[in-house]
Amino acid sequence: MLMVSGTGRLTAKPELRYSGAGKAVATFRVAVNELIPGKKDPVASFFNVVSFGKAAERHAEKIEKGQLVEVHGRLRENRYVKDGQKRSRVEIVALSVMRLSKNGNGNGNGHTAEPPTEQDLPVEPE
Repeated sequence: MLMVSGTGRLTAKPELRYSGAGKAVATFRVAVNELIPGKKDPVASFFNVVSFGKAAERHAEKIEKGQLVEVHGRLRENRYVKDGQKRSRVEIVALSVMRLSKNGNGNGNGHTAEPPTEQDLPVEPE
């Protein structure tokens, strides 16, 4: 199992759906800017994140597009066939997501982090 942690901004409000078994599943993307030596502008990378259960419902309710968040989780590869071609996609299965800004107006360096609230505390997946 490969664990990852990162800080970035949500590209859109999380999408919430329910599995056939009735379990909540939230999906969202996080944009991360990386400074590359020798390059003037940062390079953006985009990561798909998924959360489950009560955490998924809370993420869909509490986090918004543009918010700075810190995500801790594990990598998971999904393999599938589309139009007869084998494909795969890597996503982060969130073990915890912490809001570092209440809206999309923070400066992005983490120094404007607000104290965590009860809703921000890490939640174990169900």
